[in-house]
Amino acid sequence: MKKTIMTLMIFQLLFLTACTQLEPDVTTPHQQAITSVDEHIVITESKDKSIAILGKPDNSSGVFHDIQVRINGSTKSFQWENVTSPSFYPELWVANVDDDSEDEIVISLTKGHGTGIRASELHVLNMDFSEIPVDNPKNSIKKYVQTSLLINGEKRTYSITVKNKNYSYEYNNSDAGSWLDDVAFGNIVRYRMQGGAIYVEVSAQVSPGHFIGAVDAVYGYKDGQLQIEGLQFIENR
Repeated sequence: MKKTIMTLMIFQLLFLTACTQLEPDVTTPHQQAITSVDEHIVITESKDKSIAILGKPDNSSGVFHDIQVRINGSTKSFQWENVTSPSFYPELWVANVDDDSEDEIVISLTKGHGTGIRASELHVLNMDFSEIPVDNPKNSIKKYVQTSLLINGEKRTYSITVKNKNYSYEYNNSDAGSWLDDVAFGNIVRYRMQGGAIYVEVSAQVSPGHFIGAVDAVYGYKDGQLQIEGLQFIENR
């Protein structure tokens, strides 16, 4: 009986060992430690590893310089930057975002971040590395959004109108140490893919610490470039 139990225990141990060995020892790119500043390292890649984004880290500035994109073994360098903080590594999507039948590579970079700040930049590449122009959202939304500031004694009222809908926010001067002269857009910019389309969220604020909401916009392809074609205002609750 003891021999049978011992044999069973040995079999179980061998089985568990075999199962453990089947687990690959994988380090995903965003978990890699930066051990050299002289070489490019992979910082983001597609699940099938056919597309990768590489950067050369500069520890003194905390930025990856000379960003490279690798597509099916071919590589091209771009004068782009991205911070070296793993939480803000480039985001990568592959989708058809223009009017042809081929997929494009959509890359969102983060060039800076901090309290109340996220500076993102979008690039869209064809598979031959040519780049599709993308509207700067901070400039484009000015065509669709109207803002104003009314100061009455110790009170100030900021107004924003989006698609004929008005939003107003009233504050006492004492509510903040300093105020902006108008609603400011774009200290925080975030891109995302949703339903096969590119969206961007652009923050709206009236003081360094008062964010009233964000403009959420969708890109469409027109005249050879990606342009803002629809938007809405989302209030902070």
